[in-house]
Amino acid sequence: MAGYQTEIDALRAAAKAVRKASEQVSDVDLAGAIRSAGDGMPGSRCVRSFDAVSTTWHSALTGWVKQADDYADALNKAADDYSANEDAASAAFGGTRAG
Repeated sequence: MAGYQTEIDALRAAAKAVRKASEQVSDVDLAGAIRSAGDGMPGSRCVRSFDAVSTTWHSALTGWVKQADDYADALNKAADDYSANEDAASAAFGGTRAG
């Protein structure tokens, strides 16, 4: 085939993989892991920074999950758009699209 070819199934598979990674990461509680760390170091000055670290980790993970979900949505939309274009082109030429 001359030009280019879009692997619609590959786009959908990639979106599914990204979504799965996003779901797994959203279950990670890094902030919770550090929340009680100060209990083992009473009076330590570094304990005061644990809240900031916890907040930063939570924010970073939440942001990554959002970006991953947006990316998965974009991949699915691209697959839908390519599929619709393929169907329209096939219909315009009186054929049926395979796959």
